[in-house]
Amino acid sequence: MSMSAPFLQELAAEAATTRRVLERVPESSLAWRPHAKSMSLGQLALHVATLPRMVSDFVAGDTLDFSVAAAASPTIDGQGALMAAFDDSIAHGQGYLA
Repeated sequence: MSMSAPFLQELAAEAATTRRVLERVPESSLAWRPHAKSMSLGQLALHVATLPRMVSDFVAGDTLDFSVAAAASPTIDGQGALMAAFDDSIAHGQGYLA
């Protein structure tokens, strides 16, 4: 067993749970904000969906540019785009670990 095998197993287990949560985000409420200063539900869901990519990019990179985070938060236009972003993020994380 390689050193990355346990991490790949953990990522797969977490991805299954996260997928169930993201699939339940109502598309009609993507613009809803829990607070006036908060990101929208769609932006929060997109943040969760793209965490595996962000973590692998953070670990693999030599620098960390906080100005990117200071820019406008990305938006999502539908459930399909949210799940596509999640699938891409998981694939990127698995590719990095492999």
